[in-house]
Amino acid sequence: MGTISHSRRQHSPHRPPRVLLVFPFGSQSTREILEGIGEYGHGPGQWEFLLGSESADEEEILNRFGSDANGIICKSCNPDVWARLERVNLPIVAVMTSHDGSRFPVVRDDEDALAELALGHLRDLGLQRIGFLDYDDTPSFRARCLQQHAKSMGMAWHWFGTGTESAHKPWTADERKIADWARLLPKPIGIVTFMAVQARNLASACRLAKISVPDEIAILSVGDDLACRLAIPTLSGLDMNYRRLGWQAALTMDRLLNGLAPTKQVFLNRATRVIQRTSTDVMHTGNPWVAAALKFIRDHLEEGIKVRDVVDSVSTSRRFLDNAFRKQLGHSVHQEILRQQVMRASKLLAESDMLNADIAEACGMVDRTRLSVLFRRATGMTPSEYRAEFGMRRLYKR
Repeated sequence: MGTISHSRRQHSPHRPPRVLLVFPFGSQSTREILEGIGEYGHGPGQWEFLLGSESADEEEILNRFGSDANGIICKSCNPDVWARLERVNLPIVAVMTSHDGSRFPVVRDDEDALAELALGHLRDLGLQRIGFLDYDDTPSFRARCLQQHAKSMGMAWHWFGTGTESAHKPWTADERKIADWARLLPKPIGIVTFMAVQARNLASACRLAKISVPDEIAILSVGDDLACRLAIPTLSGLDMNYRRLGWQAALTMDRLLNGLAPTKQVFLNRATRVIQRTSTDVMHTGNPWVAAALKFIRDHLEEGIKVRDVVDSVSTSRRFLDNAFRKQLGHSVHQEILRQQVMRASKLLAESDMLNADIAEACGMVDRTRLSVLFRRATGMTPSEYRAEFGMRRLYKR
């Protein structure tokens, strides 16, 4: 088998840099990451990409193409692959790994932001119990992070692992095990799944166990792909912004190829929004005034509503409604308006080219100054800083 030279190879100015992509094929998240890498690499500078067939594993790809590469971008769960790369003297960028302590710059999901977005969505449905369907038979880093956030939010926690082999199969013998776990869970409950295919398996297990989705179990997938859109019922998912993750990996590689240090050793990519479908289209709050008030806030946010408008819409007193919100959601009506304004502003900053003044208007704020003050207070970043960090506007501006 071929080996990778341990000496660094500088690319010729007369030939495009050759970047080896060591990725397991098959998932939509991988395809989106590769699209982001391709968008960057096909901009100014024109990279040449080396990659194996969809049936090849990571070590086979390294053996075949490693000696021709000027740099390597790698996404792998195989510890042998990383041990081998530690001995290679080439620019290397790690994608979606837990190797934060290695010498490689790492681009991965922001697990804290993911947990806040996922649990915030389920809490807004009035759910106080959270479950997590994991890919392994021991809690993953993602599960531990979600558990910590659930505890801080006062939400009851339940966990189940299917095992690593099940995580990549659309239909497995573990379906009955998942169904047995789901039957024993207290209800109603919201369950987050490690990936989209597990969300589909969970929906199938619920049908097997005659459990109603979303009335008894609300399902939220980390990642949104075809499995979510084809499932019965259709499944809500987090938009993980994986194309931008790929673009950031390529940007980091570009710096390394040009002899520059990465701007960060660990770059965290944030999920941008919840794509809501049938599996979380439910409101479990036991208080009809809270449910009606939340719907009013969502439907009228851009109108610059105040607490009095919300109170009048449900025909009750401010004290009663504030107390109900604090009991159900842990904060006041005013804080809920601000939270939804910041959430909508975050989405528009990340996904559009709208001016800050127009975003402020779309979020029901008086002007861009108010937007800047509230946004910085909530996120620790100005709107411009947030867009530069999480938006796609500067895709080809290097």
